[in-house]
Amino acid sequence: MNLKVLFNPTQQHFEEIKKWLQEEDNSSNEGFFCQIDTIENSYRKNRLIVIVKDDVAIGFLSYYYYNRIVNIEIAEVKPNERKKGYCKKLLQLSFSWFVKKGALVAQLFCAPASSEKIWKRMGFINFPDEIIKEPRIYLYRILVGIADFYTYKNEIELIELWDIEDYQNEVPPKWRWEIKRQEKLNKLINPIIHPCSDEWSVAHKIGSEIREKRIMKYFDMKKHDGGYFLIVTELER
Repeated sequence: MNLKVLFNPTQQHFEEIKKWLQEEDNSSNEGFFCQIDTIENSYRKNRLIVIVKDDVAIGFLSYYYYNRIVNIEIAEVKPNERKKGYCKKLLQLSFSWFVKKGALVAQLFCAPASSEKIWKRMGFINFPDEIIKEPRIYLYRILVGIADFYTYKNEIELIELWDIEDYQNEVPPKWRWEIKRQEKLNKLINPIIHPCSDEWSVAHKIGSEIREKRIMKYFDMKKHDGGYFLIVTELER
């Protein structure tokens, strides 16, 4: 058996996927044939990853990027090839490839909702309820090593985050991270990545001096990527 994950699948691979999705839809009214236009669009835009067994497509993942966040649209393995570890291999190799392309986080919403347990087995977790106020189940997984929380009282250079809008410094921050840069660079040794509402407050602080404090959507775009995350990968001194 020859098993591979392809990041540039052929038209033949797409046609094989289309065929078994249609068969699944006809036999059980399940699967993602109803989304075949989205899958084909991903293939045309080179955003379709396929796992093949003996060069025949048995699973796929459709995605798109938003800054350094990869959004997983659809993922499925052919019904008679499930529970053999193929989905795990497809996702693990896809995540490694995303990181090489510069992605830091993967996110998705569960459709169907029953897929939540599958994604959680792959290391995804729920967004906090206060960030995404929708009935759909949103999950995320951080793909890289990240900075640890800072819990000491020393006044050093920090990024601080509140889970509220706090312009007047009325309450202490809920999360803090020490800024640790690579030698002679502004780039951090490990990025700061945390789920975040765009209305939460973020501060860059050096000692007792607050260099900048704003709600996340207005925080310097060099320091974060927006969306549902605070992402800090480099910071001017």
